Amino acid sequence: MKTAAEPEPATFEHDSLDVYRLSLEFVRWTHEECASLSETHRISRDNLVRVSQSIPLYIAEGNAERSLSDRQRFFGTAKRSALACAAALDIIVACDALSSTAAQKGKDILHPVVMTLTRMTDSAGGIQEGTEEYADVDLELDYESAEEVEVHEEDE
Repeated sequence: MKTAAEPEPATFEHDSLDVYRLSLEFVRWTHEECASLSETHRISRDNLVRVSQSIPLYIAEGNAERSLSDRQRFFGTAKRSALACAAALDIIVACDALSSTAAQKGKDILHPVVMTLTRMTDSAGGIQEGTEEYADVDLELDYESAEEVEVHEEDE
């Protein structure tokens, strides 16, 4: 007897975005880490969980928009949510609820999300996700110390 072909799973445009999938990875990581936080840190824990969930939601909403300004607004909000997550991790570490090593793991997941959303909201370059793989992107940023900047300014 012939069986009916199984329907293909439903997919949405945002499902194909690496930044969306990576933001979901941060949500998963957040839930795992927050499960170990005590009730004493409930407010900080709940805030981190809530704001982490807003990142993929705003990415999906922004990706559905057709107007450039609307897309940039949603992607910008997603970026601000990711930065708020980084700050929430700092707060939880400052309250001795999470180790700085554990918080850094979360920030390492967030960093390419923020960098990609920054590129996606760049009005000069339009909205697009980079073609390079995240693992191949050198995320080390070189910052000159304040002293070096002053020396360069004096030379000019």
